[in-house]
This record gives sequence, C-alpha cells and structure tokens, in this order.
Amino acid sequence: MDQRRSISHAEAEQILRRAGYSPKQIEDVLRETPDPIDTERDSETLFKHGITAGTLMERLGGSP
Repeated sequence: MDQRRSISHAEAEQILRRAGYSPKQIEDVLRETPDPIDTERDSETLFKHGITAGTLMERLGGSP
C-alpha cells in the first residue's frame, strides 16, 4: 500500500508551529519545498531540518 502523503504549505506550517519548530526553521522548510509537500519525495529536505515522522510524533506527544 502506498503511504505517500502530500500536505499543503499551510497545513505543514500549522503542524510545525504546534510541534515547536522556530519561525526561521519553518520558513526555511517552506522555501525549500514545493507546495504541496510530498513527504516521500521531500524527505531529504525535511530530514536536513530535523523533521521526521518520529521527531514530529515526539514533539506532538504521540506514541509509536
């Protein structure tokens, strides 16, 4: 099953703010990714900024 997920810049900004990323980090991520962000295609750019599914879950209080 393909679990590829695309999210708009607006949705990504909300998630990253809620997760506690700085405005500068969010600005950089949005500048370096197309809209919408494809989490598979853009994973290297996200990782470069410390954003992974695991770190988001941790910062948002989720569990694996």
